[in-house]
Amino acid sequence: MAVRQAELLTALYDYAGADQAQGLPLSAGCIVVVLERLDTGWCRGEFNNRQGWFPSSYAQTAQTNGWIAFITDEGRVYYQSPIGESFWTMPEGGFQPVAGAQTDGASHPDSQARRDSAVSHGATS
Repeated sequence: MAVRQAELLTALYDYAGADQAQGLPLSAGCIVVVLERLDTGWCRGEFNNRQGWFPSSYAQTAQTNGWIAFITDEGRVYYQSPIGESFWTMPEGGFQPVAGAQTDGASHPDSQARRDSAVSHGATS
């Protein structure tokens, strides 16, 4: 199974999703997983088990305290904690700091090893 690291954004504003079929409604403060980003200023993302488009100007890079999101080649999103635990759902309460984990905002230096480990062991629920 191939995976890639996903970009995580925090919505700055509410967005109703101009097109009900393809728009992604957002609430200010929610965390969105970016699935695709266009040069035209639009992102396709996932929030609340729904996928759709939203303007990238409505969001900024999320503060994740060392948590990383990945997307599998099947389009499934999973999350990995700073200590390597994997989950198929976003942590309840958001990305809280983990005791003893490095959370300087940069990608973890062994993120490829963590990604490979999660793929070989499968994310937990």
